[in-house]
Amino acid sequence: MGRASALGWEMAILYTFFMGGGFYLDQRFATSPWLLLLGMLLGTVAVIPSLVKASKMSDDEETKR
Repeated sequence: MGRASALGWEMAILYTFFMGGGFYLDQRFATSPWLLLLGMLLGTVAVIPSLVKASKMSDDEETKR
């Protein structure tokens, strides 16, 4: 449960950072919604390694049982 909570927080922080940055830049350069969408895409790309790592750790625990 602790790892899932940590992964959830990590995902929330990464999405907030990238989407917030995209929103800010959209407001600054009047490019709405393109930089927000780019931030969402970058946030997704940034989360993937964490999801893969969590999946591998979960698989390792299952094989030990």
